[in-house]
Amino acid sequence: MTNKPTSTTALEPTEIVATQTIIRADNGDVIVADETGLRMRLSDRVIEDIATRLGKLDHSFGHMHRHGDPQNSLGDGDPSSQAEELSYVIGENIDCWAVQQRREFASFMANLPGLQGVRGFLKHLKGGGIIADTAGPIQMILAIGGTRAALASLECARYPYHVVTSADDIGAVGCCGETVAEKTTFLEGLREMTHEALVADSLLYHAQQERSRLPLYFVRAETDGSYSASQLANGRAFENLIICAKNAMSAAKNLGKHIALDAVFVDFSLEDVSDEAVDYRNGMLAIFDEISSKFTEIGLGAPRFFTFFECGVLDYLPSSVLEGQWELSWNHAQHDLVIVAPSYMLMHDTDARLTPRGRKLRAAMSAEAIFAM
Repeated sequence: MTNKPTSTTALEPTEIVATQTIIRADNGDVIVADETGLRMRLSDRVIEDIATRLGKLDHSFGHMHRHGDPQNSLGDGDPSSQAEELSYVIGENIDCWAVQQRREFASFMANLPGLQGVRGFLKHLKGGGIIADTAGPIQMILAIGGTRAALASLECARYPYHVVTSADDIGAVGCCGETVAEKTTFLEGLREMTHEALVADSLLYHAQQERSRLPLYFVRAETDGSYSASQLANGRAFENLIICAKNAMSAAKNLGKHIALDAVFVDFSLEDVSDEAVDYRNGMLAIFDEISSKFTEIGLGAPRFFTFFECGVLDYLPSSVLEGQWELSWNHAQHDLVIVAPSYMLMHDTDARLTPRGRKLRAAMSAEAIFAM
């Protein structure tokens, strides 16, 4: 593990609207900052040593709260004392009111940063971050793709507590095929904005303009270094995508909700090195088949897939992929496939990746496609 910071951010009191990374190691974030202050991730051995020295291993929340301890309730003590302990869970520096315990969550009202305004929020007693207390299901937007899709912008979300992901210290950009995703039931806000996060942000803005319900969105992109679509269908990205879907379902169960699967984006094109157009099309169909089968097995049902027409970038014009996308557009078997737009109108960098401006424009079009469907 290295202690060299990969990014530093000047934290003004009014600027922190989502978790921001201060120090990141090879196995995840070491120190992050959120609206309550700094949070350091310690190793299991250090935690066990601290717990042993304090003699608190067998105690419940009163002084030390343990992950996985089923006795997470604050008990039937004095209401004012209970509210004080719940405020400690929420964050001592957060101006909140109407604080109460609801199942395994601290429920409260607050005026936190973001366009959502004054509303209710939740914080799990055992872990995770603050999330919006919303009506209806958790809306889920997932993505699977190649290395070009493993991209995000370090910017603030407009609705930081309405767009969340698994609280595994990885974030919305996923594991990039480097490791197996962690199983968790906790949720947290985002430290970066992926395409899927920008899509959710656009949908929330549209809903707010229409004075409609502002839902809770779960977003995640999983990618790996596959060199063909058929390899992506059986690679680490697919494995991690299923884990993340199960994480979202577990989190929804804790909240007394269900999952509404809005979209699965498949962003894999110029990475493919297949010789024939039909090979690319068949590989994409294999991805659709595997995801539909596994999602149906775990109770999510077959999703609606979204993708984009690529036109090649600079001097790289792989005819097998370009023709393969045309083949896929009219022959996608039984799958529900939406081709959002061609990508030639968007801004790319010299590595054939979308620029931050290009990602925002594509996300806006993707949101319109989801809304229209």
